Amino acid sequence: MREIANAIQNFFGESQDIGAYLGAMAAIGVAAMALIQAAKDVFPIRRLYQRARIRKWIADGAHEAEVKFAATVLGSTGAAVNARRAWKDLIALSVDGDENALLDLSIEQLCGQMSAAFQMVLDYPKQYRDLLLIAGSFASPADMNEILNTDRSQIARGEGPPTPEQIRWADARNRLTHQLQRAVDGFQIATGYRWTYWMKISSFAVSAVLAMLAVQTKGGGISAHVGVIAFTAVLAGFLAPIARDLAATLQKLRG
Repeated sequence: MREIANAIQNFFGESQDIGAYLGAMAAIGVAAMALIQAAKDVFPIRRLYQRARIRKWIADGAHEAEVKFAATVLGSTGAAVNARRAWKDLIALSVDGDENALLDLSIEQLCGQMSAAFQMVLDYPKQYRDLLLIAGSFASPADMNEILNTDRSQIARGEGPPTPEQIRWADARNRLTHQLQRAVDGFQIATGYRWTYWMKISSFAVSAVLAMLAVQTKGGGISAHVGVIAFTAVLAGFLAPIARDLAATLQKLRG
């Protein structure tokens, strides 16, 4: 810490040794990323975050479905969409009811499990009605009504060309399938972006704390070095992912 503090104060002092300062920033950045990674490994941070994101996605989808399908699919009573049942169905279809197993996955793997679950939802739309309405809240009411109110036995292919009813059902199912896939894609993009964003914010915060500790080690007052600490935290926060990627690349080359 004392060497880092010397490099920081020398850069902002008379010597202005940029090489030593950048080295100190890289050290702070690597330390910050190591602390954040350790916290992610020890505490269920990803699980808690992804649980909150999925629950919000389901709650928002339930509200959108109630508004959009109130006059058609849900009937004149405007029956509520059961978000809790949709959550249980999603967990059951994705990972056989093991909630933590799903939420501990990376966002790409999690969304892959969700996509697999929605294939079963499309095959049995009446059984998983709430989950279908939530995930397909941006689908056409006519398509949703066609899928929910048509029995598969009615559209089973027999001999001869397909009937107009079979064509209409197949078209509606294709459009709804596409909509569900895009819903999962949108969830993955938004959730992944926010996870990365908060990891960067955490990197800046931890870097600021490490910079403050370094300045205190040197005997400098924090209030007199607020600008230095803030600049150091921002720069170290940007260098942290670079240092992490370089370390990972070197580890792969050595392996």
